[in-house]
Amino acid sequence: MLGRSTARWAQERDCLVIEGALTSSATQQLRETAQQMLADPDRVFVYLDLSGVTLVDAAGFGVLVGLRRFAGDRVVIVDPSPAVRRAALRLRLTGFLGLAGQPMGLVPVPA
Repeated sequence: MLGRSTARWAQERDCLVIEGALTSSATQQLRETAQQMLADPDRVFVYLDLSGVTLVDAAGFGVLVGLRRFAGDRVVIVDPSPAVRRAALRLRLTGFLGLAGQPMGLVPVPA
């Protein structure tokens, strides 16, 4: 469990599966865990499965943007939920987060 929010996450190999509300109370631990994963020299990509995210606030997007700035295309957002996709569209972050042109339900495969 991350903080006191309803967000939960599980690390599965190179993927963090995030469920529930990605809000300010969940962001610090998520950021630290993702950065630890990215520091592993044997790990090329870190996938963030956002299919179970029901809500994302400014702090949640701040972590996603920060991770993309920190690691670029090594952070891959997988299957963003409708809530994430709608909010990213409103904030005009779909291109920066790698969501532009990504059909719902598909996992992008980095080159």
